[in-house]
Amino acid sequence: MSGDPVIRVSHLVKRYGHADAPNVVDDVSFTVDQGRTLALVGESGAGKSTIGAILTGLQTATSGTVQVCGEDRSRPARSTRSRRHRGSQLQLVAQDPFTSLNPRQKIGDAIAEAVALHCRLSPSQRRERVRELLDAVGLTPHHATVTPRALSGGQRQRVAIARALAAQPEVVVLDEAVSALDVSVQAQVLNLLNDLQAQTRTAYVFITHDLAVVRQIAHDVVVLRHGRIVEQGEANAILNQPQQPYTQLLLASTPRPGWTPPPR
Repeated sequence: MSGDPVIRVSHLVKRYGHADAPNVVDDVSFTVDQGRTLALVGESGAGKSTIGAILTGLQTATSGTVQVCGEDRSRPARSTRSRRHRGSQLQLVAQDPFTSLNPRQKIGDAIAEAVALHCRLSPSQRRERVRELLDAVGLTPHHATVTPRALSGGQRQRVAIARALAAQPEVVVLDEAVSALDVSVQAQVLNLLNDLQAQTRTAYVFITHDLAVVRQIAHDVVVLRHGRIVEQGEANAILNQPQQPYTQLLLASTPRPGWTPPPR
């Protein structure tokens, strides 16, 4: 990588329908460095999940460029080999872990499948790798023997994270990955992500509307509104001394003890 950003997004535009339709993402540029977490923040409709979908290859940009690990991602992969290569660089953890897991597949088999896809290992080495991944996310060998229905929401999200890490990616995109969890479970998963990042130097793109979550996990922040960047910079500066009225409003709208909604 030679010190280059693991993600470089330049003048990204996404528009649906005809040429006169409004841009869902409008001239967005940012970078993400190895071992750092960038939070994409904004209300519903801000364009943050669309950016995540473009990064992961689920959607194609109208214009602009996306580079992951120095390679162009502006167009979809055209072969199984290319898709597998891209998967070894970047993985997605979705909002709802239950829908992203096969309800009939045992947890160990789901993780083993991801390991087999990205690593050339013997069956015994694969089983050991599954145990390592379960242990890394705070789960036990017993959890490998059950289906997703037997797990709590937090445990399912840990499984989703383990499966993403099976590819040993440079980047993980987490799209509202803790929004469906109770606050105490959120904290556990965020602490887990921070610990894993310290060990692996994996970069995260963390998509969220929750600034309390941003405070716990992000190094850098991009604030979006109607598809455009309102403010961006280091998390401490954005969260403690926001310069733009919209960012100030978002922060004022974050629930806290004694909080009342700000006037609109």
